[in-house]
Amino acid sequence: MRPHRLAAVALAAFVVYRWALRLGSGTTTPLDVVLYFLPVYGATWARIAQGVVPLWDPYHLCGIPWIGTLQGGTFYPFHVLYGLLPLATAFAVASVVHLVIIALATATFVRRLG
Repeated sequence: MRPHRLAAVALAAFVVYRWALRLGSGTTTPLDVVLYFLPVYGATWARIAQGVVPLWDPYHLCGIPWIGTLQGGTFYPFHVLYGLLPLATAFAVASVVHLVIIALATATFVRRLG
């Protein structure tokens, strides 16, 4: 295995390890995640799992488009995890996947810089 690939794999493994330590340490989750994002993801993907396309959200403000907001991220590819896994597990897996992508992209960028 080439040294730069070994470094990228080691960096990705370190990120996953540190994230697992953080999840296991019982650190508090930010309130916006608990009070907004997880409920929105749960409600959105529960409706999609029932075969209902969530078009309108009458519970925010005086009603807003549900499917078109950035916060719910209905069309974001990694949010499919919310339909496949339990909500908390999907949130953790999506976070780890994003951190691994960031680590690999940063390693690739730094390698390009020389």
